Amino acid sequence: MKHSIEELIKGGLFKNKMLISQQAALLPEAQRLMLQERYSLGYVKPILFNSLLGFGIGNFINKDRVGGITHAVIDSLAVGTIVIAGSVYMGGVLTEIFAPTDFCSSRARWKKKQKLYSHQLSKQ
Repeated sequence: MKHSIEELIKGGLFKNKMLISQQAALLPEAQRLMLQERYSLGYVKPILFNSLLGFGIGNFINKDRVGGITHAVIDSLAVGTIVIAGSVYMGGVLTEIFAPTDFCSSRARWKKKQKLYSHQLSKQ
């Protein structure tokens, strides 16, 4: 089943890259240049989106899933590393904020309540 280059491009430029290359090699140069001009992707918008917003958004705009996923994973790992490094640098301040009672202090409070309760029961 032979497809035209235009059908292959519309079906997925990156997915059909090998077939497009093979069929384009058989075309005259003028026709190849015409196809390149018609289906060329811009590069300014993707670069701006990748630089300013990150996470591969520019790649997804140009329908480059592999590049977009790669950038999204790398940026996610970078953000995770920064968050972890920041929490370590702050000396565990985040754990104090989100978990204000640690095990020892809650256990001490529990024992104090038990002692107080048992003392009240013995008075009765």
